[in-house]
Amino acid sequence: MYDSGAENNPLVVVMQQVSQFNSLVGGLLSNILPLGGMRPLDVDVVARATVAATLDEGIRGIIDADKIAVLGS
Repeated sequence: MYDSGAENNPLVVVMQQVSQFNSLVGGLLSNILPLGGMRPLDVDVVARATVAATLDEGIRGIIDADKIAVLGS
């Protein structure tokens, strides 16, 4: 997670680049570094997804990053 004001943070930039590279190689990094291929999510997106998931009775358990991004947008 990152704050939208920190988009130029070097760590966020590196994580975004690793995520894009992981997508290009078909997710191979996910097997080696489980978090290495995950793109960082904005704090506001995570907050909106938390509220949406809490209100949706059909959502239970752990939610992956892609589902969080969909719920939070």
